Amino acid sequence: MFARNKLNLIRTGIHPLVMMLVWCCCASAVWGQSTAIRYTPPVLSAASISTQSTELPVAKPAQTNSVLHYTPPQLSARVQTAAPAPLHPDANPFGHSPFSGMQSNPTTRTSGQIQNQLGPVAPNPRAVQPVTEPAAELPRYGLIEPVAVQAPPKPVQPAPKKEEPEYSTKLSEGSFTEYSSHLSLHDEQARPTLYDSRAFIEDPDYSHVPFLPEVDRSPYAGKYLNPTQKPWLEFGRGLYRYGPIPESSTLLGETNLLSPSFLLYGDYRAGMGYINNGTDKGVIANRLNLDFDLKLTDTERFHAFWGPLDKNVSFSRIEFVSGEFDYIDELDDDFDTFYFEGDVGSIYGGMIGEDAPFDMPVAIGFLPLLYQNGIWMEDAFLGAAVTVPAKNSRVLDWVNFDVTFFAGFNDISSPAFVGNGDGQTHLYGATAMIDAYEGYIETGYAYLDDRTTSGRSYHNIALGYSRRIQDFVSTAVRVIVNTGQDSANGIPTADGQLLLWENAFITSQPLTFVPYANFFLGFDRTQSVARAAAAGGILRNTGINFETDGLTGYPTLDATGTNTYGGAVGINWLGKDLDYQLVLELATVQVMKDRQDRNAPGDQYALGVRYQVPLNHAWIFRADAMHGVRDNADDVSGVRAELRWKF
Repeated sequence: MFARNKLNLIRTGIHPLVMMLVWCCCASAVWGQSTAIRYTPPVLSAASISTQSTELPVAKPAQTNSVLHYTPPQLSARVQTAAPAPLHPDANPFGHSPFSGMQSNPTTRTSGQIQNQLGPVAPNPRAVQPVTEPAAELPRYGLIEPVAVQAPPKPVQPAPKKEEPEYSTKLSEGSFTEYSSHLSLHDEQARPTLYDSRAFIEDPDYSHVPFLPEVDRSPYAGKYLNPTQKPWLEFGRGLYRYGPIPESSTLLGETNLLSPSFLLYGDYRAGMGYINNGTDKGVIANRLNLDFDLKLTDTERFHAFWGPLDKNVSFSRIEFVSGEFDYIDELDDDFDTFYFEGDVGSIYGGMIGEDAPFDMPVAIGFLPLLYQNGIWMEDAFLGAAVTVPAKNSRVLDWVNFDVTFFAGFNDISSPAFVGNGDGQTHLYGATAMIDAYEGYIETGYAYLDDRTTSGRSYHNIALGYSRRIQDFVSTAVRVIVNTGQDSANGIPTADGQLLLWENAFITSQPLTFVPYANFFLGFDRTQSVARAAAAGGILRNTGINFETDGLTGYPTLDATGTNTYGGAVGINWLGKDLDYQLVLELATVQVMKDRQDRNAPGDQYALGVRYQVPLNHAWIFRADAMHGVRDNADDVSGVRAELRWKF
């Protein structure tokens, strides 16, 4: 009986145990997550709720051997946790077993690190050391992390705003690497200046400008080759040739590289015209200008100019007079100029192996010189010139100025002397160009030494000032004075004074529509220092009615300025894209003193027009017409057309 009761008791106890085991196995099969992402919510304390950061924690997963664990952030040193209970090596954090048939994770967990069969790999991110500070423990939550309770943020007091001084002399310096070849040079006269915040304005507002990305990219993506005319001949480096630049030679020094290049370029002019200067005449003339340029370095070259179809001021031409035509040959085999120019500083720097210690451009030979827009000097002669450039004067308040010294010894052209060859006249002088006093100053002095017995030596002085007056006019005033001549025959040839005043008015289209008004006042005989016959008279820049064409013998008003006054007013009108030019002008010359004291026989008036347009990148078409009325002389008129080919 006792044995039977014992057997029933065992059966009664085993049955619920078996049912419980089956239920646990099913639950483990359904809820087991040994290879899934595991989330362990942080354990908060009552004290940590009121002291935690205002920012929400960010979950950071940590991976170890096919098991991806969730590592809760360390919210505060005051977070309270209980020591974790010992886990079975194959159990997950919730105490479940892995799926049946799944290989157990060989990882062994310890309180401070994770170990596997290969040895220690990393500290255990889930190991949390208990905090000894006692605090009430909150109940654990499920799989969803509770929203952190945030304490109200403390009000932030704005930092007191520092008042910036109106002026500041504090200089901020940075650190950078200095190289011996790139040492900065400072002018000893340079001084720090006071900072004035009122000197700066607000940045411009471009919100009203539409955004056009295609237009913004066009300066880079829309580049293309423009058709340009190439020189007749080019050897060596050439002029803007394709491909890489050839390597330069150090024959003249490592800082003055030798890169030879030869260019032959120029232009050809063919013109025809009708001229009535007391006699009706038709002309077809040709002119060829050839420039030979042998470049050695970036600052040294040999240059020559040759006009094979002209001699002095006459050009090879065909003339039609009274129904007959005549061919006049003016071929010339002599070069008009030949000279060397370079920089002494660059040459010396190459010799000593350093960068140019100074700048000093020089030119020597049969060289052309042009100063003050060709008014004071425009001629080619045997001589030399040297320039001291890029200087300034704090005492005189000159921002920048250059000084050029020149001398001439042969072939000096001037109406002041009987001849110009065989060294009959020498000249010595200097000219300066100065940026100062809100404008541009040009000044010069020259002494012309007559080495014959005529006694026509004299001093030639020039002073010019140019500036822009607000948005109204760009003006230039120029004075030329000849003095000191004591002619042997008592008839002076250079004893005058000439005042020139040029004005270009500023309109709403300042680049394409330019009204101008130029005036002159001349006393006695005023001469340029040196003036080639083909350059025209000293009044050439006054207007188109005083300017010859240098080809067909186109007529002009009296351009000597000898005991006369007058001027020219007109309009210089260019196309919107600078694709043509139209000039309309009215000019006059008024005489003073007796007839024998001046060149013009009487008062003169003229109306002139000019039109020119580029046909392509190499050819230009130009046409001129004028009619002049002269007192005590025949009227003059002329019409001409010209084609010019540039190469």
